[in-house]
Amino acid sequence: MSSEEFYSFVRGELVKRRITNAALAKTAGVSRQRLYRVLSNQEKGYRIRQVTAQACGLPVQYFWPDTPTKYLEAA
Repeated sequence: MSSEEFYSFVRGELVKRRITNAALAKTAGVSRQRLYRVLSNQEKGYRIRQVTAQACGLPVQYFWPDTPTKYLEAA
């Protein structure tokens, strides 16, 4: 899956829940650019992965199965 396709997949889940990138970035305490790089799978950002999964009410591995075990708990 390309980074654009992955981003669309994650954004689809966020849109279903009416969560904007700006709101998620603010919750995670990061810039929208950093958030985009993590959501498009260009960077790891394990804490951002946790915040994103928690916002969606889904497990981290739903989006990122490569996440190390110690980062699987939702933030």
